[in-house]
Amino acid sequence: YRRNRPIIPRGDTVIEADDEVFFLAARRDIRAVMSELRRIERGFRRVVIAGGGNIGERLAEHLEHSHQVKIIEHSLERCTTLSERLNRTVVLHGSATSKRLLEEENIEDC
Repeated sequence: YRRNRPIIPRGDTVIEADDEVFFLAARRDIRAVMSELRRIERGFRRVVIAGGGNIGERLAEHLEHSHQVKIIEHSLERCTTLSERLNRTVVLHGSATSKRLLEEENIEDC
């Protein structure tokens, strides 16, 4: 669609800014179609979890065998407990809202 009107693409059609483009593909072909349209993003292997409560701990426990996991926990006592229970997870004492801490831990790569 261009300017809210359908267009029929031809071999020399150029997609312009603000065009709406729809693709149809069989389910089994979607990955191949998408790889032609954009690079396939690699999945993230580094995970930062904000908070080491029961949910954060269970998530880290589940992910630590396949990902590099860090938990940021505010309570020093809970940090000690988490570091004893988790095998490969890095437990950080601090605030998950601290911009400085997040930058130090390279949050943009997680």
